[in-house]
Amino acid sequence: MKASAWVVVGQSSISVIRLGSNLILTRLLDEEAFGLMALVNVFLVGLELLSDLGLGPAVVRHHDQEDERFINTAWSMSVIRGALLCSICWIGAYPFSLFYGEPVLGPLTMVVGVSVFISGFASTRFFETQRRLQMKEISILQICRLLVQVGTMVTLAWIYRSVWALALGSLAGSLTWVAMTHFWLHGIRNRFRWEKSAVKSLFGYGRWIFGSTMVNFFSSHSDRLIFGKLIPVNMLGVYHIGATVADIPTSSLTTLASRVLFPLTSQVKDEDDHLKRMFARSSLLFTTVAGWILCGFAAGGQTIIDLLFDDRYTEAGWMLQFLCVAGWISVLQLSVRPLLLARGDVQYLLYGNLAKLFAMLALIPLGYMQFGFPGAVAGLAGSRIGNYLVLAFALRKTGFGNSLGDLFMSLYFAAGVLAGNVAARYVDGLGAHIIVEAVVVFVVVTLFWTPRAARVAREFGGVKALLSR
Repeated sequence: MKASAWVVVGQSSISVIRLGSNLILTRLLDEEAFGLMALVNVFLVGLELLSDLGLGPAVVRHHDQEDERFINTAWSMSVIRGALLCSICWIGAYPFSLFYGEPVLGPLTMVVGVSVFISGFASTRFFETQRRLQMKEISILQICRLLVQVGTMVTLAWIYRSVWALALGSLAGSLTWVAMTHFWLHGIRNRFRWEKSAVKSLFGYGRWIFGSTMVNFFSSHSDRLIFGKLIPVNMLGVYHIGATVADIPTSSLTTLASRVLFPLTSQVKDEDDHLKRMFARSSLLFTTVAGWILCGFAAGGQTIIDLLFDDRYTEAGWMLQFLCVAGWISVLQLSVRPLLLARGDVQYLLYGNLAKLFAMLALIPLGYMQFGFPGAVAGLAGSRIGNYLVLAFALRKTGFGNSLGDLFMSLYFAAGVLAGNVAARYVDGLGAHIIVEAVVVFVVVTLFWTPRAARVAREFGGVKALLSR
């Protein structure tokens, strides 16, 4: 609970900083700058995911945390991977810029590639600290990195009003991250080492994660690459803002699941009764908290955009609403990934991402042909169902599934979105101020989720009493 509290504090601070930086940067830079960086970031994320060997999870779940041979071999592989990714960035920069017809994409990609090379030297102490659930240190580390990154972006954007502010800010953030992982965190000192048995173990565990993350890139991050060919760059920038806001609640809870639930699950993965109890209660907590937040975002998406951004980003409102519905489908799986990673059933993660990818390839073109860009975004949101169905099957096979409970919660979520949206439209029809509209949506959605929150309070109050005895 202490670790979870620090993750919540850290992720809340990060979300506030990111939102604040977007509010400032959208007033200093035009929409095209965000569209260009959206393409560069997806290219970068694609390279990282296409080469992910699961080094971090492997270190977290390794049985001997004092095994310097294993830890340093993992770090050496990370450095080599960073160098290879940087080389690919430099080689692919020019063809990438030609494909989208934007010459500036080439040098931008090369600069961001350097930040990937630097990040490869980050210490494995980060994962050792995560395993020990020392989330205070990790939260401070992440906030410091983001403050340096955002500070650099805003300063350069203020002076030069150029997209280069975003790229150089990313570079500054990577330098800060590497330095602090080595000098702020405690753990094994990293040095180059190549232990064959460790390499074999890392590749053995990572092969399924490699396949899963490779497919996950195409199924989760290729939306900007696809939309970049369907819509103008400035509209892509508007979509990027909507997607960034929609990602705030889901990314925070995903971090909580990976940083806290995964290490805990790894320690009790062989105790079925304890594991089932932990899984049930974590699912209850995640769906309630995420449901409340996403319900508010989905119901008042247009209100949020109109309140925070200028008229250039108005269309991000409906995009935010569609993406929050997609986020809810992902929330239903938040407790599943740590469970499957800890138990070693990582093949289902690959199968789930494949199902989502195939659904995207079918639904996005279909939606675009029928309804234009809104239909394409709706197709993207609906594709998450493919991943959910596969993971629901995996849970049922392992004895952890509760599909009826998920169906009930989804209907509850939909009813909450409807109630909040009706309230927003009613207040807007009265001509009330946008702040009043936002407050009304917040109150209606909060009241709707109060009974569910009361159940969570009773459940965890019982756990506290049990531990005290």
